[in-house]
Amino acid sequence: SDRDGKLDAWVSQIGSGEFHNLTKGAVAELQNPEVRTVGFTPDGSLVTLWTRTGGPGGPISVWAAPTIGGSLREYRAGAVEMDWSSNGERLVFHTADPGDPVFIVAPGENTPRQIHVAPKGTHNHFQVWSPDDRHIYFVRGFPPADMDIWRMQPDGSDLQRITSHNASVMYPAFLDNRRGELSMYREG
Repeated sequence: SDRDGKLDAWVSQIGSGEFHNLTKGAVAELQNPEVRTVGFTPDGSLVTLWTRTGGPGGPISVWAAPTIGGSLREYRAGAVEMDWSSNGERLVFHTADPGDPVFIVAPGENTPRQIHVAPKGTHNHFQVWSPDDRHIYFVRGFPPADMDIWRMQPDGSDLQRITSHNASVMYPAFLDNRRGELSMYREG
């Protein structure tokens, strides 16, 4: 919200009517129409925020602030988009390096493991775990208008193209955890 003038991340307990500014102007670029910029850690203790440090064109990272308020800190350097497995034991993310390499890391691990990289010029975006954590779904192709949904196993094996839209496809999401129905935002 920009309720204090600058766009900041806010948190509120439902029904309390109280709103707390978590970033207080400290985040250079919080709003990005092509990236979901705000999320939570699995235990709900941190709010995660995608941003660029140093302004436009600067390095990309995910930062975090305690949900109850506190200091903002870098959470995952270089991560563009990320998603937690349903059990909260693994985090998948990609970086902005050529081919948008995709990584997995567990909480407390310092070194993420690269599981996939596309050919240079091809992009991997919007990773999401399947409800059973057996696959990672993501959008792959040439943005903005030549993208499709793909999936792979968490070790990077069994790469499969799921759709053939060749369109502006974003944000795959599961509609039903039992049947694994997948939805996506698509332009065109």
